[in-house]
Amino acid sequence: MIDATKPFILFAQCEVIYEGRAASTLEVGNYLIIHKIDGSIQIQAGDKTGPRNYQGAGAILEVRGHILVSKRKKETITIIVHKLYSLNYLSNWSCAEIAIIRTEKELVNKLFYNWTDYIDGDFTMVRTEFVTPLGPVDLAGIETDGHHHLVEVKRTNVSIQNISQLNRYVTAIRGTGKTTTGYIASPQIGCRARNYCESLGFNYIRLEF
Repeated sequence: MIDATKPFILFAQCEVIYEGRAASTLEVGNYLIIHKIDGSIQIQAGDKTGPRNYQGAGAILEVRGHILVSKRKKETITIIVHKLYSLNYLSNWSCAEIAIIRTEKELVNKLFYNWTDYIDGDFTMVRTEFVTPLGPVDLAGIETDGHHHLVEVKRTNVSIQNISQLNRYVTAIRGTGKTTTGYIASPQIGCRARNYCESLGFNYIRLEF
């Protein structure tokens, strides 16, 4: 008998019936069934990342002999087990969340709060997410004479496409009659990207975490 109160991984020959917003069936086959401590359940086949069927957190699992029934709101998944190959209970399964580090936003803020350490000028304004006719550029500084300095920030190695993106922003602002200087900022840049950057008259700022 399967203990529905515990998280488990079950590999079995089974068929699956879903009733809810629609109706579906999954033909008899060998599938991996993953039941988590939050009540969620998923049925994985041997290919593709996403599950064939699943119920989100808060689902209630009932065991009726060789039949598993997962209910959540008005949705029901019924798993009819024909042959059980393996069953493993996971009493020590961790629930830690990913700690996001080294984000692009982190680099943008570093440059914003230390702007004059990287770019010279007499600035009346420095702004993040500065709007251009072709979309927002990561950072922009405007000098007292109206000269615009546009900076596109990347968290990894700069690509040719990144510089082309900056070029579109710079060209758009120049099209409004403003003198404009472009900068690409990142922890590193390759030779081809640097050469392309310099060929367009842009500057590279080495910006590290």
